[in-house]
Amino acid sequence: MDNYLQKKLNEAVQIERLIDTAVKLIGIPSPTLSTKSVADKLAEILEEDDFRVKRPEANWPESPAVFVTYDSGQPGRTLQFDGHLDTVHLPYVEPRVEKGKLYGSGASDMKGGIAAMCEALRIIRDTGLLKSGKIILTAHDHHEAPWGDGRQVKALIEEGFVGDGVLIPEYHCESLPVLGRGMAILEVSIMREGLPVHEVQGGTGTTLSHSSRSKSHHQVYGIK
Repeated sequence: MDNYLQKKLNEAVQIERLIDTAVKLIGIPSPTLSTKSVADKLAEILEEDDFRVKRPEANWPESPAVFVTYDSGQPGRTLQFDGHLDTVHLPYVEPRVEKGKLYGSGASDMKGGIAAMCEALRIIRDTGLLKSGKIILTAHDHHEAPWGDGRQVKALIEEGFVGDGVLIPEYHCESLPVLGRGMAILEVSIMREGLPVHEVQGGTGTTLSHSSRSKSHHQVYGIK
C-alpha cells in the first residue's frame, strides 16, 4: 500500500463511529442460537448508513444472516468481510470503554471485529478508492461450539454468498499474511468422559484442560 493510500484511509476512520457501532452490538446479548436481536441491530446500523441489506435465512430461519454488497461498478474480484454475531454461553457483561479499551461480552470474539468490518465498508465507499470489483459483508450465527454447528456459514457458502477471498477480523490477528507455503489439514479425534465444552469453560475442573490441549498441540506440531 502506498503512503498516499494509507494516509487517505487512516484519515477516513471515524473512531467514535467505530466504537459506537461496537457498543451497540455488544449491548445486545447474543449467545449462540439466539442472535436475532443483534442481527436485526446490525442490519439497522447498515441500513442507516445507506447500505442495501439482505437477510438470507441460510439454514437458520430463527436468525437470518446479514448480507451487504458494495459494488465499485467495474468488473473485478470480490473481497468478503465475514464475522459471527454469536457469543459463548457465559454470564453477560455490559459494554464499557475504559482507558481506550473496549469491554463487554463478545468485544473481542467478535463484535469489535464486526464493527471494524462496518467501518471499513463505510471508508471504502466514502473515499471512492475501490476502482474495481466488490466488497461483501456477511454476519451470522452458529459459530461457537458446542452449541452451534456451523450450519449458517456453510449455507451462506452453498447459496453463493461468498467472495474470491475473505477477511475475518477475529482477535489475535494484528498481522495480515499475504503469502504462504501451502497447507496441510489434519483431523485429530480426542475422546474424554463428560459433555462437550467450549475452551473458555474448560478450566482445571474438566478432564480436558488448557494444559492437556497444549500438550496435544505440541504432539501434532511435532509430526514431520
